[in-house]
Amino acid sequence: NKMLIIVDLCQKEVGWLGTVLKKGNDFLIEDVFLFKQEVTGAENRICPEALLDFSQELIALPGGEEIHQKLRFWGHSHVDYDTHPSGQDESQMEVFKMGCPFFIRGIANKRGSLSFTIFLFDKGLRINDAPWELYEESDPVLRQQLEAELKEKVTEKKYTSPAQSTNWQQYYGDLYPYIDPD
Repeated sequence: NKMLIIVDLCQKEVGWLGTVLKKGNDFLIEDVFLFKQEVTGAENRICPEALLDFSQELIALPGGEEIHQKLRFWGHSHVDYDTHPSGQDESQMEVFKMGCPFFIRGIANKRGSLSFTIFLFDKGLRINDAPWELYEESDPVLRQQLEAELKEKVTEKKYTSPAQSTNWQQYYGDLYPYIDPD
């Protein structure tokens, strides 16, 4: 439910990490956590510094080391696009592979689609579009808390373009001083 609320509240491609409990062949995503990040409508790149800060904050909490050891889930929004993994999504899993017997990736969108892939690294297996069920009820207080957390931790990455000029010599003159316009 937390994941669906985050996706609904954020207009950009936001990401989160989560704890996973494995019981036999079943996996339960127990909780998800937002971390500081810059996002766009098309990508959510995970910054190593932000993950380090998140890890340090988490470990400092009571029971934080145990929670940190159970981080085996990465989820993110594709906003209004399909929930099929992108090339960046695939390469990100190589990072999470380090020392983990398993990891789960979830991709959600605003149309309510959720797609989960279970990576069983220790067995060399991958389960695409794993079946899933929701175990939580809707909670309006949780929605308000997540809205405040998104405002605190998620910022839009801004790109600036060079100044526009209709005079090519003025615009490119410093780059190409040897061109004679006459």
